[in-house]
Amino acid sequence: MMFKKLPYINDEGQWVIELEDPPKELDGEFKTYFAEYYIGDIIFQPDKKPRLLKKKDRVCRFCNKSMPEVSFEKDAHTIPQLIGNSNMVSDFECDACNDLFSKYETQLAYFLGVSRSLGFLKGQEGIPKFKTPDKKLIIGEDKENKNIKIISEGLENNHWEIDEINKTMKIFSVKHPYTPIDVYKSFLKMALCYIDADDVSNFEAAFKILLTENHDLKMKGNPLFRLYIHLYAGPQIPIPIVLKMRRKGNAVNKNCPSYCFVIYCGNYIFQFFLPFYKPDAEIFKEYKNVHLPTCPPLLGKKRFDFFDIPKRGIYDLSGKDKVVKEKQVITMSFDSMKYL
Repeated sequence: MMFKKLPYINDEGQWVIELEDPPKELDGEFKTYFAEYYIGDIIFQPDKKPRLLKKKDRVCRFCNKSMPEVSFEKDAHTIPQLIGNSNMVSDFECDACNDLFSKYETQLAYFLGVSRSLGFLKGQEGIPKFKTPDKKLIIGEDKENKNIKIISEGLENNHWEIDEINKTMKIFSVKHPYTPIDVYKSFLKMALCYIDADDVSNFEAAFKILLTENHDLKMKGNPLFRLYIHLYAGPQIPIPIVLKMRRKGNAVNKNCPSYCFVIYCGNYIFQFFLPFYKPDAEIFKEYKNVHLPTCPPLLGKKRFDFFDIPKRGIYDLSGKDKVVKEKQVITMSFDSMKYL
């Protein structure tokens, strides 16, 4: 028994935290990652929105402005509503910054593409309807039958492929154009909401990256702008959960960033590291030797035995050039299917 209080989903599909051995296939990743990091905090979405400071007493963490120079009328979600958050809100984000961050969230939605709809990932208005850029594939919620409705214009193998024997279906889609660095900024903003309060001043450069485009071209190829994604099968995590990871004082490899964040929501696990932390400056003068260990999915051995180990994707989000016509293939299993 190596780790304590690791979150995972039990056989009833409930999110729990208790002692759990890693499966043998991931034992190496567990040892490598937790030789460098520990779980500093586990942040759950509360049942209701927390009590916030009065508007007149608020100061924006991102631009350092307060009333009357800026307003605080809008709900400021620390995790975007589009990936399932409703009650994780803050009192340190002004309306002007909120408007800017909403543009990044739109890019995040385009980056995730059809998987939000197929994964029943509820946003502000429920499960989102997805249309390909050419509008020839439409996927949305069938509320009456509590299912997903797929409307395809064209031949079957253009948009979907069904294997009735193995009860699987492949969806062939195309994402809307998105800008990678703006997708990364969406995750950067989430993390900057949860860094330790006494560390805010140490992320001055990260806040600048978030608030302007002036430095975007310089970020190309920076390994800290990578995003690790696990997309797993089975019951969803019903509420977003944020794991704030901190580098150990006795870390085996000192070339790891001080902060790493892992976010669970729906059937996604997102992992990313925080750049431009002042105490890390000496480590990252050059990025050739940076060590970025992968945090394995903490979902429990029983779940892995039943659904198999999730596939991982690693995405370079350091670029400013828009990604156009990116193809997306999603494989789903089903119990039954109705043709209309």
